[in-house]
Amino acid sequence: MWSVNTGRVLDARLGYFINPLRSVLLGYAVLQERPRPLQWAALALAAGGVLWLAWQGQGHFGRPPLIDSLWLLLAGPVTAVPLLLFAAGARRVSLATVGLLQYGSPSIQFVLAVFLYKEPFSTGRSIGFVLIRAALALYSAESLRVLRHKRRAAAAAAATAAAA
Repeated sequence: MWSVNTGRVLDARLGYFINPLRSVLLGYAVLQERPRPLQWAALALAAGGVLWLAWQGQGHFGRPPLIDSLWLLLAGPVTAVPLLLFAAGARRVSLATVGLLQYGSPSIQFVLAVFLYKEPFSTGRSIGFVLIRAALALYSAESLRVLRHKRRAAAAAAATAAAA
């Protein structure tokens, strides 16, 4: 909310870009999830985009006024229901997938910042954005490929079992 009021929505996206990478790394380190090679490539692209955006050095937020801080604290409970629903859904997929799905929020922020609030969108920011979008496309394509392969294998197994 503070970033909207101060015209810094594009800068606020950086944290949203970092969090999914952290989720994927936690899934790897703690839950022993093992991304496939193309997923690693997608993660590297996303990390490159995040590093590029961080290097651009325009994330000086300052300190919001006290009343804004109080409103932010009061707004927290409003997010409880969506977070509980997200947690319920997150149990059904891998942590790596959850991590990459979290890029939806900064995508919405991007659209709002550039098209609704008319924030400037520099070439430097576009490089990071393109890297992250390429990572999401690669990850999604690879996940769809694996899903199709699993479905074909299950159908073939069912057909073999029915024939026997």
